[in-house]
Amino acid sequence: RVHGLWPAVGMYGESRCAEPDADDWPGVPTAWEWCYEDWHLAAHEFAKHGVCSGVASAEDYLAQTCALARGPLRIAQAGQMEAKSREQIALAMQAAGYPVHSVDLPSAPANIALTACAVPAARVREADSGGGPNSIPSGGRRYAWVLAHPDDFFELCGPVATS
Repeated sequence: RVHGLWPAVGMYGESRCAEPDADDWPGVPTAWEWCYEDWHLAAHEFAKHGVCSGVASAEDYLAQTCALARGPLRIAQAGQMEAKSREQIALAMQAAGYPVHSVDLPSAPANIALTACAVPAARVREADSGGGPNSIPSGGRRYAWVLAHPDDFFELCGPVATS
């Protein structure tokens, strides 16, 4: 499952905080809820991290997070069914083009972190939304989150991205 999408603000990094356009919280489950372990974690992630992510709303934050996680989660679920280690799963994600940043130590929770940043939505091409590993459609958003390989991070995300 997804743990979260964390802008690098405050103790997490030096990006600027971009507050959401709307101060809402969806009160009923929707199609994106499948990617979070539970409703409380989703609410916590938006309250702690989504409020600086530059998205339109809580719904947008969670929808973008789950859209970016769809491909990596498929790889992780297949790897778990084959009893692969998290290092093997991370290698499979990298082989599929996903930008793996780090893998937790075996004694820690089973997290595989990917690198991502928020870019102005106008820069995200609709053509990139068809299951590609690094973007989702802009859909009228101010910012769209994209997965970004560290080697391409500055070019894709720019010097002042929300990351």
